[in-house]
Amino acid sequence: MICIAAGMARLMLEEPSGSEEVSAMGDIVLQCRSCGHEFKVSEFISEDYCRCPLCESLVKVVRRPQRGPVLQLRDEKAAGKGSQDEEPPAVTSSAAAPGKTVFAEIHRTPRGPLLPGWLVTWSGFLSVGGILVGMEYLLSAGFPQGVYYFQIRNALGILIYLLTLLSAFNDSALQGLVCLVFPPYLLYYVVVRCEVRLLRGAFLALLVALAAELHFLPDASLISELQRAFNELVEAAGAGMERLSAPPPKM
Repeated sequence: MICIAAGMARLMLEEPSGSEEVSAMGDIVLQCRSCGHEFKVSEFISEDYCRCPLCESLVKVVRRPQRGPVLQLRDEKAAGKGSQDEEPPAVTSSAAAPGKTVFAEIHRTPRGPLLPGWLVTWSGFLSVGGILVGMEYLLSAGFPQGVYYFQIRNALGILIYLLTLLSAFNDSALQGLVCLVFPPYLLYYVVVRCEVRLLRGAFLALLVALAAELHFLPDASLISELQRAFNELVEAAGAGMERLSAPPPKM
């Protein structure tokens, strides 16, 4: 039984005679000296001896002479050491210049302000305040140039108001919406949070000019007109409440 099993195993492991001449590329054909069985092993085998698959006898690995470039495994430690010792190739100026230029354009450092912040604020304040207060004086003194005061005041007031709202919306949509709906917050935004110094000075100058109207033009000032309009609104609301609370007429 043992002989029959060995013979069947030999028949299964043996290859046809036609394939002996054509060996797979990269294989080494070995022959066992004990049983005469021929078998193939990979040429990348690292051991000098291997066992016969039939009788398990040791067979010496005889490598064929190299005829061309052969794939070799590289030692990772040696490769890592060599890569550390080698210096990276120097980058020429012609290759580095375009990348450096593009990087500098994208991440350009913003320039600082040409003038100090306080000087810009006072410039806007004195410019707008000087124009408006000067026109108020001319109008109160009876000079003909003062008749254009109200047109200039309204134009500058609308322009400064719209620019302030635009700056608030530029900071955040919620902040701009609050400034639009709740006017007292607009003053807080200008004094505390607005970063446009020229706009801040112009807005404060507009408030000073409106307050100066109470001295030069007490009857025609915007604050007096707003106060009269508010009083009329309160009186109308009071009259409406009295009409609603009055008893119905008797039939």
